[in-house]
This record gives sequence, C-alpha cells and structure tokens, in this order.
Amino acid sequence: MTEKKIATTDKKRNQLIELGAEVLADTLLELSSSDKMIKDVIKRLISSPDEKVKLFKTKLSQIKRRTSFVDWNEGRAFAYELRELLSLLNDVKNPDTGLELVGQFLEADKSIFERCDDSNGEIGSVYGYEVANFFVNFANRCADKQKVIDYTIHLNQNDGYCVRRFAFDRANEYLDESTLRVLVDQLWNQLETVDPNKQYAEYTKQRWCSAIKAIAKQLKDAPLFEQAIAAYYDCGDMSLSTAGYTEIAEVYFESGEPQIALSWMNRIGKNESYLLCERNALLLKIYGELGDSESQAKIAWDIFKSNRTKETFDQLLGIIGSDDEDEILANEVSIIMSEPKLSNVDAKFLLSEGYIDELENYFFARLDQIDGKYNYDTALFFVSHFEAKGKYLISSLIHRILLDSILERANSKYYGYGVKYLKKLDQLASSVSDWKTYLPHQDYFQQIKKEHERKRSFWSAY
Repeated sequence: MTEKKIATTDKKRNQLIELGAEVLADTLLELSSSDKMIKDVIKRLISSPDEKVKLFKTKLSQIKRRTSFVDWNEGRAFAYELRELLSLLNDVKNPDTGLELVGQFLEADKSIFERCDDSNGEIGSVYGYEVANFFVNFANRCADKQKVIDYTIHLNQNDGYCVRRFAFDRANEYLDESTLRVLVDQLWNQLETVDPNKQYAEYTKQRWCSAIKAIAKQLKDAPLFEQAIAAYYDCGDMSLSTAGYTEIAEVYFESGEPQIALSWMNRIGKNESYLLCERNALLLKIYGELGDSESQAKIAWDIFKSNRTKETFDQLLGIIGSDDEDEILANEVSIIMSEPKLSNVDAKFLLSEGYIDELENYFFARLDQIDGKYNYDTALFFVSHFEAKGKYLISSLIHRILLDSILERANSKYYGYGVKYLKKLDQLASSVSDWKTYLPHQDYFQQIKKEHERKRSFWSAY
C-alpha cells in the first residue's frame, strides 16, 4: 500500500472513531439487514470463544453440504468467506481444540475443491497461508507432540489435492529436531506399509517420500534427503534426473558440504539445458564457498551471457572486478547490436546501462520484429523511455506498429487503445524534425484513413 493510501485509510479510520460506537453499531446493523457477509461479521464479533467454536463447526458443515458450483469469477468472494470462517479460530485458547478444528477444515478439502474452479488460485491461497498459519500455531502450542505427529500423518494419508503439504514444509516451526526425527521414522513406516496393489499406490508412496524430503531439508540432513529422493524416484520406477541431482546438491550445499554438492552437480551432462539457470546459480555459490574463483568467474560469465541484466552484470563484476568494466560493456554492446534477433532482455540491458542511442538504433533495425498484438506492453515500456529522452521518431514508429495491429485485427473491443495511440502520434508529430525514410505523420494518417475508412466505430471514437 502506498503512503498516500495509508494516509487516506488512517484519516477515514480516525473519522469513523470520532463518530462513536453507537453510530457505527446502528450503521452495521442497518447494513446487515441486506448483506449476509456483514451479518456474519457482526455475529463473529459478538460471539464468545465457545460460541465461535460452535459457529465454526456449523458453518463448515453448511459449506460441505452445498452443491452449487463456484465459478472462477466467484472464487475471490468464496475465499473471503473461507477466511471469515477461519477467523473464528482466533480466540481458540486450547491448542488441541484448535488443531482438531483446523484438521476438520483440511478434511473438507474434497467437498470444497470438487465444486470450485480455482484457476485463479484464490481458494488455494487460503490453504497455503491462513490454514497453514493456524495449523502451525496450534501445533507449536500443543504439549503432546506425539499427538501432533499422529495427526500430521493422518492428514497426509488422504491429501488428494496437495493442500496439506505445509504440515511437512513447516514442520520445524512446531517440532524440535529430536521430534522431527521421530516423525521421519514414522513416515518411513508409512511408506513401507503401502499396499503395492492398491489404487494409486505409486502416488501414495511418493507423497510419503516428499514429506521425508521436506523434513530432511529443514534438518539440513543431506544423506537423509538423498535417501528420500532415491526412494521417491524408485517408487515411480524412474532413474535419478537432472532435477534430482540438483536438489541433492542443493541440500548438501546448505548442509555445509560444498565439495559433495559439486560432485552431484558434476553428474549432470554438460549439454543438459534443463534447470540451467537454477544450476548455474547453485554452482556460483558452490565455487564461491570452495574458493575456486576461476570456476566461479566462468559460471558468472555464463549467467550473464545467457541473461544480460544489470543484476547479472553487477554480479559478474563483483567476482572478476570492475577494472575492465568499460571494455566489457563496449564488447557486449557490440555483440548485442550485431545479433539480428530482437531480444527484450538485451534491449533492457542497453537501457539500464544508459546506451539510449544504441537502443534507438537497435529498435530501428528490428522494427519488423515487434508484434503489436503480443508485445504491446513491452513496446510501451520502451517508448515511454524513448519519449523521455527525446527520441520522438522511434517512439512514433513503435506507436504506429501498435495502432496498425489494432486496426488490422478489426476488433472494436480494442479501438479505445487504438484511438489513444493515434492521439499520441498526433502529439509526437510536432516534435519530430526529421522523418528520415519514413512517412511523415500526415501522410501516415491519410494512409490509415483510406485503408480503414469503413471502421466507423474507430473514427467516431477518435
């Protein structure tokens, strides 16, 4: 939230406080008569802790019994309803009760997700944040840690929607190291007792392996992680992959074993491109920890070459030193200008390093590669900088590409944007002193007027 919005909110809050409790109470009651959501908020505010527990159970049962489908555009409202339901747990003092209630909410996931389109992630975020925080808070306060372990395992047995993983991903927030290892032993037992003939046995086994992996990371126990990931791949009858090697190497590095981490990274084929960025970032840290500045510099160059940004350039200079900065920049700019394909990444790098003239020429040579339909946001980003630096011709030409794309598509839904671009072209025209080989604005205007004269809805808006 911006400072202006915060100040506005604070001002309104103070004004409401000045109205007094009686006025606010009457207003809320008046609003509640026509708004169920406000009615529910009032009920929550005036209920005792015990009444809130009963209310939570009642409302959860009501949600589970519903049969109406929640469309994606209704997801936000439904997520708000779920958050409002969970807020009833704020006053639960007994952690055992709280853990049980959160568990009941989690075990309702099937009835919730089966009738929802959560493609926007609104409902999933409730589980990933609010539910997770309540679970961790209550589990941390529970004195009987074995009970917590048993309940955590119980929840994982039927995690068909993968929304209960946080119980393992954040296990170190409510269990100490010795208890975590007790949990790991019991997770191995669960893995061994899975009936191989049972439906989805492979998936079930991998779920237990994933839980062990998560805890091994928290314990920084690389051998345990290695054992768990091997079991994970074995469950699916798969060979250890690039992702597996990288994961194991990362845990060894985090466990203070950079040399072993490097040995795992060296098992990956040199021509492998999968997870290249992630692998290079890890190798950079490994070589730094090992004091191998030469290898670290090579990786830093690879990272920069594959993704020229101010951040990767500064990272490179931090490793090799800044003595040759100007020479390196000049060489890279030359390479960028010689490559025929338009790269938004390289263009932004030129901009970040202040090469505005070179950037202008870069776009002049690649105007035909700008897609007015799919690259409009990036194009607008650059034209705003061109205009700020007085580069009105290139700014005009890019605006023409955006306008031409809209007119050629002949979709009236976008004509408002097209009108905006044409008016911007009118504005820029007076600032262009030399049109070079391009049509002057008035000639361009007459050209599109003739070609698109039948698009009356566009011209009427202009």
